[in-house]
Amino acid sequence: MVMKTKKPETISDLIKLTNKENPKPEDLKRLRQVLDEDSSLVRGNETNKRAFDAVINSYTTSALMKELYQRQINEKRESLNYGSENVMVQMLIDQVILCNIRLNSYEMFHAEKIRENNSIDNGLYWDRLLSTYQRRFQKACESLAKVKKLLSESDLKDQQARTKKSQSTLNAQKLYKMLSD
Repeated sequence: MVMKTKKPETISDLIKLTNKENPKPEDLKRLRQVLDEDSSLVRGNETNKRAFDAVINSYTTSALMKELYQRQINEKRESLNYGSENVMVQMLIDQVILCNIRLNSYEMFHAEKIRENNSIDNGLYWDRLLSTYQRRFQKACESLAKVKKLLSESDLKDQQARTKKSQSTLNAQKLYKMLSD
């Protein structure tokens, strides 16, 4: 008697069957089909979202604070024109915001540690960590600024080339008109 394997009914079933090292090829094939039809699971598990969640969860368990962090992330993205940027710039914006969250959270932690009665070595340790967070934030900002500058320079050169081409076309049309008259 040959036993038939039950075909997965829901995405939850597929996740259970494929969220392991060596899933059955037919289950993996079915999961890929489902993801091709509906990418909401992919969007919901984007690495930048998971990184934000992991960092925020490491600083607080409060639902209120998590909501406030998420709103701050959205506001910062909006102020940096996240929605109208290309993918590379969006990734850098996320990195800047992530570094900012870490830096500000560590600043509060650092202030608490410095208030405590610490040895000079402990104070230097906490200061070195703060400097590391500051450097990461600064590097993320510099990277974002460099890429945005390069992209704007590239756009400007493209626009200048199009303008020059348009001007050449107009000149050619004027010359043709003069020769035809």
